[in-house]
Order: sequence, then C-alpha cells, then structure tokens
Amino acid sequence: MTYFEVHELEYDKDKLIKIVWNISKKNINDINKLMRMIKNAIVP
Repeated sequence: MTYFEVHELEYDKDKLIKIVWNISKKNINDINKLMRMIKNAIVP
C-alpha cells in the first residue's frame, strides 16, 4: 500500500487486502500471477 501511495497510484484498498490474503493463503509463487493479481487492485 505504501508503494501505491508513494507513486500516487489509486487503488482499491479492500480489494488489495483480499488479494494479499489470497496470495498468502494459497502460497502463490508465480511472479506473473502475483503481478496480475496486484494489478487487478489498481484503479484505472
């Protein structure tokens, strides 16, 4: 979240929290999948 604030990107906080929780729960290690999931939380 700090990264988004420093780079002045808008993001959906609730969605990002769910994504981070999901990443840790499923133990996702694929960098492409991680990037895709996190990118999904950024508001265009």
